[in-house]
Amino acid sequence: MFIIKFNKMIRNKWVWGVFAVIVAGAFAFTDVGFMTGGSGRSGGVGMLEGEPVPAEEFEICRKMVEFSRNAGASRADITVEREAWQIAAAMRTAEKLGITASDVEVGDSSMSQLSYDGTFDEGVAARILENIGCTLPVFEEICRRQIILSRLRSSVIGAAWESPSVVNEVLSGYNDEFTVTPAIVEN
Repeated sequence: MFIIKFNKMIRNKWVWGVFAVIVAGAFAFTDVGFMTGGSGRSGGVGMLEGEPVPAEEFEICRKMVEFSRNAGASRADITVEREAWQIAAAMRTAEKLGITASDVEVGDSSMSQLSYDGTFDEGVAARILENIGCTLPVFEEICRRQIILSRLRSSVIGAAWESPSVVNEVLSGYNDEFTVTPAIVEN
């Protein structure tokens, strides 16, 4: 008896019509929510350590990945995205550690990268920035982040020369859960 009623209900076109309207409405409202920026991410492209990552910050990380590779090399978007997220996470770590770069260092770095044959010319620099599709403030921010990341790398490499107890103490303060046991090698 129950199976017969269930079978009639499944074959009823009105039941399927209502179900189709509910599904279509759900898709329509979800699409409208994403188009208006109401994706639940508070204006960011994603979350990192529970905080939203602004679109501008992530775009600079993407440009850093693109500039670090050959312009002619084709790369999968997923690889660029992954490396951009790694840079964003490293920048958050550097920010927590208080690693910064001064405006003078950023200016020197950007001038050295935009110079041609060892001399800086504003016209040449403007053409270089135009060719790579970047503005001067964005390029300076990329230089700032490159300096900060190199300092972060140096601090990580320098930590390898610390005593095992200091390394254990620093590593225990990280949010990720993992076990590191330093080994002492003697000659």
